[in-house]
Amino acid sequence: MEIHNTDTAGHRDPEALVRRRLAERVGDEVAYGIGVDEAFLMVGIDSLDLMHVVAQLEQDAQVQQIAQADLWAVARSIASLVAYIGGGTARPVDHAAGEEAR
Repeated sequence: MEIHNTDTAGHRDPEALVRRRLAERVGDEVAYGIGVDEAFLMVGIDSLDLMHVVAQLEQDAQVQQIAQADLWAVARSIASLVAYIGGGTARPVDHAAGEEAR
């Protein structure tokens, strides 16, 4: 299996960072096989896994900690996590509404 390297300090590729942190928790096959907009729930990634991934991403990207109630709004898919850590190309998450901004 290919090893995926990510510049976690510079965050030049936020999607790669999200996938790397996800792979650390659920394995490369799932993390690198999931589509960017595919819902984590649909591939069996649970909230405990996501809490660990989000906590690590928050440290990496120096973003504020989310409330547990907002977990699925922030961590619904690769795209939503990229938006959460400031990845720019993904659609932003509207935390108040719990949905991606349209």
